[in-house]
Amino acid sequence: MNPILNIENLTKVYGTLPNQTRALNGITFQVMPGEFLGIMGSSGSGKSTLLNCIATVIQPTGGRIQVDGDTLQSLKGKTLAEYRSKKVGYLFQNFELLDNLTGRENILLPTSLHGVSEAESSQRLKQLTNYLEITDVLDKFPSKMSGGQRQRVAAARALILHPQMILAERADGCAGF
Repeated sequence: MNPILNIENLTKVYGTLPNQTRALNGITFQVMPGEFLGIMGSSGSGKSTLLNCIATVIQPTGGRIQVDGDTLQSLKGKTLAEYRSKKVGYLFQNFELLDNLTGRENILLPTSLHGVSEAESSQRLKQLTNYLEITDVLDKFPSKMSGGQRQRVAAARALILHPQMILAERADGCAGF
């Protein structure tokens, strides 16, 4: 079985000499399909930087990231957009819900951006919100939700496109799973 995620000698340096900060320094690991991996470390140790590199939010300075055999640094345009929508779901530490959208609209946003039919979107929404026990907040705005409810809405949004991988910052947050 091949790894779903293969990280080789990954580095990320911020800034220029003499004021450089090395956030990642030669990280190498693999994740097999079905595995769960937790990354632990103190504040500023590079956890979010690593996740942001895997999510292609930022580019690493060196090394290689492969997902299903595709090297992420070589993906461009439509192929990169497809990776972001189909291969990875991102659950942000601060949820990143849009304040002017209801829970339902926040969850369904990725489906409307990626052409999922209304019927399929509704089916996925019902399944996820029942499982995550958030049907009661679908018509609420984020400001009217508890922290745990906001995280569950964000989790549903990350899962709605059925990605192969979920990247979650502070997944233990306040969701009460």
